[in-house]
Amino acid sequence: RATNNFTVEYLDTVFDGDDDEVTVVVEGYTTTDADLTLDGGGEGPEILNLVSNDSSDDNVIDSLTEADGDLNDIVQTGPADLVITDPLQAGVESYDASDADGSCDFTAPAGDFTFTGGPGDDRINMGGDLDDGDDLDGGAGENTLAVDEPDIDGTDAVLDQAIEDASASFAILENVDASAIALDVGVVGGFDDFL
Repeated sequence: RATNNFTVEYLDTVFDGDDDEVTVVVEGYTTTDADLTLDGGGEGPEILNLVSNDSSDDNVIDSLTEADGDLNDIVQTGPADLVITDPLQAGVESYDASDADGSCDFTAPAGDFTFTGGPGDDRINMGGDLDDGDDLDGGAGENTLAVDEPDIDGTDAVLDQAIEDASASFAILENVDASAIALDVGVVGGFDDFL
């Protein structure tokens, strides 16, 4: 099933409230050809529980879509690593992997975002949207914070402070911007490594 997309369908009448949940178990999806879609044709769940079970390699979801636009929170559990290659959809506000034994790797959507990591070596890509509205706790593990910024040079006080704050629970700072960058050691000095 490693190259199949899958859709979870449900009656929109199943969900009626602000904290409805759906649980999806992901196992054996080890390529980037698998899309996960939640579709009820009306109101959808606000919380998605993703259980990443043992695989021969990382479980990989190419894109994750909740078709009704109600999804706010993702909770990852399970023993296997999970990679979501496309950015999370707009409206998702938090990702909690604190009870996952496996690691997570994903790109946050624009807007204020909360991330709580677990014991794995997690990676979160904040793109060019990291600021003081984000609350990032990488948890234990050798975690990576990825950003897309041409310069981290001490001239953007909000960005600089957000990066400094993140260094408390992220060991690696990765800048995915391919252009030449300027770094301020006072900002990035709390990280063990820079990519």
